Amino acid sequence: MALGFGGAHTQRWDNTSFSVEGGYYNLNAYNNVFKQRTDWDISPIAFEGSTSFRQKIAKNGMLKAYASYHTSKLSLYLPNLDSLAVKDHFKLTPDNFYSNVSYKDIIGDDLTIFAGASFSIDNDRIKYAGNDIKQIQKLAESKFTISKKLIENAYITVGAEFQNTNYDDTYNGFNSTLIENYFAGFAETDIFFTNDLAAKIGVRAEHSKLIDKYNVAPRVSFAYRLGEFDQLNFAYGRFYQTPDKNYLIYSRNFNFENADHYIMNYQYIGDNRTFRIELFYKNYNNLAKGTIHVYPYLNLPDVPFGNDGSGYAKGVDIFWRDSQTIPLTDYWISYSYLDTKRNFANYPSMAFPTFASPHTFSLVLKHWFESISSFVSLTYTHAEGRPYFNPNNPEFLGDRTKSYNNLSGNIAVVLNLFNNYSVIFFSVDNIIGFSNVYGYRYSSDGTVSSPVLPPALRTAFLGMFISIGERSQNQ
Repeated sequence: MALGFGGAHTQRWDNTSFSVEGGYYNLNAYNNVFKQRTDWDISPIAFEGSTSFRQKIAKNGMLKAYASYHTSKLSLYLPNLDSLAVKDHFKLTPDNFYSNVSYKDIIGDDLTIFAGASFSIDNDRIKYAGNDIKQIQKLAESKFTISKKLIENAYITVGAEFQNTNYDDTYNGFNSTLIENYFAGFAETDIFFTNDLAAKIGVRAEHSKLIDKYNVAPRVSFAYRLGEFDQLNFAYGRFYQTPDKNYLIYSRNFNFENADHYIMNYQYIGDNRTFRIELFYKNYNNLAKGTIHVYPYLNLPDVPFGNDGSGYAKGVDIFWRDSQTIPLTDYWISYSYLDTKRNFANYPSMAFPTFASPHTFSLVLKHWFESISSFVSLTYTHAEGRPYFNPNNPEFLGDRTKSYNNLSGNIAVVLNLFNNYSVIFFSVDNIIGFSNVYGYRYSSDGTVSSPVLPPALRTAFLGMFISIGERSQNQ
């Protein structure tokens, strides 16, 4: 929403509400004022709209319905590293529709039912370097749960869900279609052994028609309250996932990918302060492997399709938030350490993946200036460099980018415009102007490289939001 406008309206009755929202956004003027590294042909343009409906039924029943539509387009020129005098034209025109309906009710004293269904269509049309690509995904999903008290201090929830996914991809006239019917049933109990000790024990069974496989996944968690404001938590669970559709186009001889998660944390919430430290270990098995694309894998050997992949992830997350110590000030600090290696996709060996960073840190500071009715905040983010593939380095993913740094700030001014609650919001990203690099691309022979950079060194945003009919004195 760098340049655009939008609006929303909600109409309420005694037991019913209806709302509608829409917006139009165009980044052309913004990209002309703030020069971009991206060679835009058509700057991003988007239109979106949504509507929702709620109806209270009887004493405890609630019926909800929601629908949204989004369409956009953009096009740009990308450098061709195999022929520097040529630029490849890329155009993307996506359309997305999503809808859902749900009903929840409490019958009697302790029987809770929920039923819901959704349907979505994602339609992406891509033209790139003379290639015509169309990707359509249709997803229909339904879910049903029943919860009831078994005995004093023990509850059970059972349910089922079904997904029908239709993938229809076309590449220069060549079409591939996949249809997945996924079914899952689950049951879990919440048990309160004492006022300080509780557990959730569950099991989930799944079936994928596409690979014609079943699985059973146990899960358990415990919570122990140490005092009025703090507690210890432990959780274990096995999780399954169907391989990405790009593998299944070439072969159906796959099994479920799976991971075992072990998580333990300590949490304190009280006196306007929050502290949480979490240790985790995840063991990945049966990860899908196989070579799908030639670029950007360059001189890597072809990898046969199968479930021979594996990996692990372990680390710690620390979070601290305090809105008590400094008057009118709220700040929070987070830090994450991650040690992970994967052997999946087309990887020839176990390696630290390109999407992960071993160290990330962020600091957010927000202060309320009562005299000018404004919030001012600053955010600093740091992430250690990520691996990238250099075909000239014999060590697979042996190169790393430099560390990522960003200092951003914003101010939100609360106003009374014509007796309506209003906010003027202004933000600047990368105030200092850190030169961040996300990775490198290489030519087919590996002799030419180009850094992957953000579209602009800095970004800025200015917006005004007016709640018409919502009186500012009530805020």
